[in-house]
Amino acid sequence: MKKLPFIFLFLLVLCCCYGKSVIGDPIKEGNREYEAGNYELAILEYRNGLGHSGYDNSVGLFFNLGNAYYKNDELGKAILYYEKAARISPFSKDIQFNLELAKESIQGDVSPLPKFFLFSWFDSLSRILNSRLWALISILFVSLGFYLLFRWSVAKTRKTKGLSFMGGIMVLLISILPISLALNSAQMESDDSLAILISDKTPLLNAPDGTTQFEIFEGTELRIRDRIGEWIKVGLVNGDEGWVKETEVSRV
Repeated sequence: MKKLPFIFLFLLVLCCCYGKSVIGDPIKEGNREYEAGNYELAILEYRNGLGHSGYDNSVGLFFNLGNAYYKNDELGKAILYYEKAARISPFSKDIQFNLELAKESIQGDVSPLPKFFLFSWFDSLSRILNSRLWALISILFVSLGFYLLFRWSVAKTRKTKGLSFMGGIMVLLISILPISLALNSAQMESDDSLAILISDKTPLLNAPDGTTQFEIFEGTELRIRDRIGEWIKVGLVNGDEGWVKETEVSRV
């Protein structure tokens, strides 16, 4: 009976080692098939890594999957995985280049609404750091601001009081920016409404089982607004809205 814990531990280590040997490195295996031009096999190898520890949010795995799907003429899934990679690494030039290249192949004419440049700048600035780092910076600024105000309250000289008061107020006002960036970054990180159309084309209906407004094509970017049964209400980047079947899209 005393040996049972050691036997259990041995079997656990053995299973872990066996699991790793079976899984292997999906990126290396996928790259080998990709370089050989076997894009379907490359996709299978890359997808073997999805859901396994260490590859759940792998930029390289998502990016390579996007490349393999693009080469395999599956535009919707290529854009889907480029978007997944871009969400983790938004400033990667390679990811952005391939994403824009893939989007140029989308059929139809769905031009995005113009966005005020300050909103675009604010979103880009929010992506520089994750929400936790922006929150940490906010805490540092707020702490410094209150420390300076404390110095103002206990200072002996008029000069020290003036400098401490003005410095504390200025730092607290400046802290509004990182606080806003932290909130915006957290909202973007938790936003799961972005989806990509993965079917060749589908009608955009005015209601579930309603009439067709127009057709949208593979790779089109959508925002999920609502859901009724097997139908979801989606918004397009040009402001149009309609209903499609949930099986036609994949969330980023």
